[in-house]
Amino acid sequence: MLAQAARHRKAICLSINIIASPARAHNFLSRHGVPQHTQALRCFSSQPCRRQRTSGRETPEADQPSISSPSPVAKTKKKSLALPWMTRSEDGTPAAPDPLRAAQHVAMLLSKDRLDDAQTFTRAASKYAQLVVSWNHLIDYALKNQKLREALKLFQEMKKRAQVPNAQTFTILFRGFAQSQHPKTAVSEAVKLYQSMLTRERVQPNIIHLNAVLKVCAAAGDLESLFMIVETANDSMRSPNGQTYTIILNGLRAPLVGSRRQASADEQLRSAEEAATKEALQRAKTIWREVIDRWRAGAIVIDEALVCAMGRLLLLGDRSDRKSIPELIEQTMQISVKPQVEGLSPMRPAGAAMPSGVPISKSVVALSQPQSKKTSLSSSMGFAHPGNNSLSLVLETLADTGETSASLRYWDAFVQGHGVVPDAQNWIALLHAFSRGKNSTSAANALEKLPAEMTQSKHVRAVMKACLRDCLNQHAFANATRALNAMKTKLVLPDLTAMQTYLRVAYACKRQFENKAGQFDQKAKYAHGRQLGAALDNLQEPHAIIRKHIDGLQLDQIADSKEWLQKATILGDLVALSRKMIAAYDRLIFDDMVPEKVSEAIKPLRNQLNRLVVAYFEERLKRDPAFDRKAMEMEDDEQDAGAEDTMPQNMQTPAGNDAKPHGFSERKGKYYSGMHQINFEKPQHGEGESEATNPRRPQSVSWDESEPAPFRRSERGSHRARRPSSREARSPRRGQAGGSRDKAPLRQGQIQSKEEFWAMAE
Repeated sequence: MLAQAARHRKAICLSINIIASPARAHNFLSRHGVPQHTQALRCFSSQPCRRQRTSGRETPEADQPSISSPSPVAKTKKKSLALPWMTRSEDGTPAAPDPLRAAQHVAMLLSKDRLDDAQTFTRAASKYAQLVVSWNHLIDYALKNQKLREALKLFQEMKKRAQVPNAQTFTILFRGFAQSQHPKTAVSEAVKLYQSMLTRERVQPNIIHLNAVLKVCAAAGDLESLFMIVETANDSMRSPNGQTYTIILNGLRAPLVGSRRQASADEQLRSAEEAATKEALQRAKTIWREVIDRWRAGAIVIDEALVCAMGRLLLLGDRSDRKSIPELIEQTMQISVKPQVEGLSPMRPAGAAMPSGVPISKSVVALSQPQSKKTSLSSSMGFAHPGNNSLSLVLETLADTGETSASLRYWDAFVQGHGVVPDAQNWIALLHAFSRGKNSTSAANALEKLPAEMTQSKHVRAVMKACLRDCLNQHAFANATRALNAMKTKLVLPDLTAMQTYLRVAYACKRQFENKAGQFDQKAKYAHGRQLGAALDNLQEPHAIIRKHIDGLQLDQIADSKEWLQKATILGDLVALSRKMIAAYDRLIFDDMVPEKVSEAIKPLRNQLNRLVVAYFEERLKRDPAFDRKAMEMEDDEQDAGAEDTMPQNMQTPAGNDAKPHGFSERKGKYYSGMHQINFEKPQHGEGESEATNPRRPQSVSWDESEPAPFRRSERGSHRARRPSSREARSPRRGQAGGSRDKAPLRQGQIQSKEEFWAMAE
């Protein structure tokens, strides 16, 4: 026992030799009888040590019970690295893992959100091999989950564990910085890391790293840092390409878009925004001249993203800048709707020599014949290939400048000539151009050609707006009806906003019925009434579809008021439409726009809508006691008043009470039934004299539209000629009697409360 203890004492005293000379230590331990697995354990615990494969003699385990049991540390490391595809030494300890399979294993763990297991495995396996890809996966995972600090810690830990970052590591970091929700921190870290790369010999930044850092600066709106990074470009590894200029132009545009939204209501902010826009456009034009020079020299390739970045910057400028966008498209994509002039030279490649002093836009010739193949000729000749983004840019420009007559020609040039497949945004841009140009026929045709799977509510609204703006066209209402029929077939649920606009179109399109400007005879009123009645009849089917959808929501079974208010939003929109339809029915009935027989036939339809409105407001007041119906009515009236702005000046209602038909309310701003004025009992002799002298009706109460048909007057035109009344006359001010501040007394038989009304209705 003493001899054995002496041998172990010598081994411990000479352990320093294990680090200094592994081969010498191995020979020493073999001569003194130290077991083989103990040697491997000591080499495994020392990082600089290299395990030597020898065939030294082993001492039986029975002789050395205290050393034969492996340590807990060795068990943990063996367990974390126990994978069937890993290389093992002769004694069974893990050796260098395969970097590819290790990276795949880490990616699999991260896909299951097992970040801790992936980190443990990567740290343990990094002792035996260079696992840079595995560390890249960890950093990328942290950045995608918006953990910027954790990603930087992993990057520093990676270097401490002698894992050398490669170019892809820095690309992942810069890309994650650009998507970070903390842009200021991301910019400072990205610039610091990029500057360290410039002074490092191992990994030099290339154009990919330069563009990635520019994206970080552009996303944060830090133009100072952006142009500081641009100055590091050179003609070798960091030569600017098309993507570089695209990022710079987008970085110039991003702050302008945000400031324009904030400066819309403030005069000082607006002037500052105009100055910033002017400065940005000057910078952009300087950059674009450099782009064109390098393009002519064949140093860069212009793509659609670069063209659209410059075009959308010009779209923020004045009218001259916006009108230059079609020339930009012609310059870079060789697309022009102008007819080809005879005698011009044929097309030249982008890198061919151009005459000095002649702009490139004058040196190219537009295609006069559309190409049958989807691969455009401009792409093969070095020009940018047109796509959906450039098509939307052109259409938005035409709508902004008012030159909408060229919209269809550009559409055909892109779609037929270059094989561009329009998306939903292209269609909405085309419809907005038609609306700007008051071309309701083309808008209705486009909506009918629009694929059903691509049709959205905004497309139908744009067509209805075009018809409303084109109200002087006698076919505008017919085009709006075509759009309504297309909505029924292409949308699962009809759009209530489009239906309201359709009713406004039926009101506005009346020029063809006028004898003179603003004058109607009875025949013209009947013609306009037929149009308004047809609009109401066309709205019945989509109205019923939405009501059926609301019935499926089972709102009456919802006890929670908040949940009911959230789900009843569509019901509120339906009630808003129903109120406008009720007003239209009242106008037909009380303004003599339809014969008496038709008037009696449409009263049940009006009452059915009225019951829906009354039931909604009663339920809304129960669910939301703070609900203000009058405020909602005034908001709706403001929207109705906005319809006057969309009409031509000669179609707007002239000022003065004489120009307003009966039933028009100054406070409400639209037609109301006036049913609350009706006395349900036969008036006494002498009543109504004062009201005949003053046509202004008193203010309506909250339940002014709740009277059913059985309580209406059967005498036609009784709302115009009223029987004399013994009551003293009302003054024009707020219905005050005789100019006094006391309320006027109620008429005999007038309803005083909702309860009294419903009692009479039963």
